[in-house]
Amino acid sequence: MVFQFKGEPLLCTLPPKPVTPIVEKLEFIAQPVLVYNGEQDMVDFSNAASKLESDLSNVKRIKISNSGGFPAWENPSEVQFHVKKFLDVHNKQNQFNISS
Repeated sequence: MVFQFKGEPLLCTLPPKPVTPIVEKLEFIAQPVLVYNGEQDMVDFSNAASKLESDLSNVKRIKISNSGGFPAWENPSEVQFHVKKFLDVHNKQNQFNISS
């Protein structure tokens, strides 16, 4: 099913707007960051996640099984497990102020 998805109707025909590059600033983000994408995600998005993983100083990368570009919809229980685990770890280290 994931491999049959062609992006319609989510494709936009408008020309892209310029984006200010921030890549050189990523290493200065100290906040813990969780980056996740699906195992069958499109190559561009997987590459973007890899770039974030290599450039951020405090990052955890997860590949969600049995999912493509929408892992929170395709495998919500696995996403929830990893997000909760990530938040629990960093909350115990007092890196977040999270109330239950």
